[in-house]
Amino acid sequence: MGEPPDHIFLWRLLAHRPNPTLTALTEICPELDRVGPVLPALPSDRVLLTQHDESDGKYWRWRTTSTVGAVRHLADAVRLHRLPPDTAAARAALLGLPTVAPQELTGDAGAELARTPVVEAYRGDRVGEDRPVTVADLIRAAEQGADRLTALGFTLARPLPPDADTADLRILLTPGHDEPWLSTDRPVPYQHLLHVVATTGTPLGEVLGRLRAYGFDIPLRLPARPTALDRALLKPYGPCEWWGVLAGRPMPFAHLVVAARSLHTNPRDLAARLLSYGVETSCRDLPDGLSFDTALLLLAEDGSEDAFLTADSSPTLQQLLDRSRALRVPLHQVGAWLDELGIPVPDLAITLRAALARVPLAAG
Repeated sequence: MGEPPDHIFLWRLLAHRPNPTLTALTEICPELDRVGPVLPALPSDRVLLTQHDESDGKYWRWRTTSTVGAVRHLADAVRLHRLPPDTAAARAALLGLPTVAPQELTGDAGAELARTPVVEAYRGDRVGEDRPVTVADLIRAAEQGADRLTALGFTLARPLPPDADTADLRILLTPGHDEPWLSTDRPVPYQHLLHVVATTGTPLGEVLGRLRAYGFDIPLRLPARPTALDRALLKPYGPCEWWGVLAGRPMPFAHLVVAARSLHTNPRDLAARLLSYGVETSCRDLPDGLSFDTALLLLAEDGSEDAFLTADSSPTLQQLLDRSRALRVPLHQVGAWLDELGIPVPDLAITLRAALARVPLAAG
């Protein structure tokens, strides 16, 4: 199931106080020492707090807390486990989940949320009032004409290049992302460029050229005479992890630490090489007091030798505490090191206070 959401983790600690972990967290957030009795857990809480993994129904995972997800998940729980809608909604609110009206948990839950003004749909992507029309939309709507979209009140992307062609849709589609099409109002994910290279066989330089013709700002500069190291760093799904790195944003030095292990080199040298491509890094060398071997332990996911934290990771309180204990360093040092390495770690005091606000408390 992985690590629980921060507020559920705190709930457990507060329910079993005193304990060393809670004591350590109280030094960062003194308010924890003033929390009254917490809500007793019920066996049925698992139904509300977890769900089957969509990729493998044999496993459970902690449920997300988005409002749309809450409606759909609670509606499923009501239907599958025969829970009274008002009871499920009330208990979910006590557990720190988004507030859902009981009437939303019957019938086709979430259907109303899916009704948005639509001009055109493609692979589930909808063009509506929630976002501007992208260059991909213009290509797809070429038969209707851009004038038709303008008349409907949409903000159009910059004019298309003279040689725009529907074949370019292959480099504009971003499968597996929240936004299915690239848009000039958002940074381009570097991994998308390498994915296009891997799936279409189009050289990286050509992919860059076509996207720039459509107005995308991508500062990546390819070496005139690439070396074996260059080819390794720019290889799709190679030793250097580009996932989660956006054009114009720094590459997490954490990615280079992991790449250096595979390439048998110093991560500092990799950072210098990336800088020659026009790609900044979160730092130019390992933070003070952090050795290469310790950095690998810090970044390892659940003790794995092959899975590491990346730019997309959001370490939970439990993960940070586990690393603090394993490395025998203060919790704030773990956060500071990860932050320098490009792994986002929010301010721990703010994180604790936000989690505390959602901890289920006993009535009274």
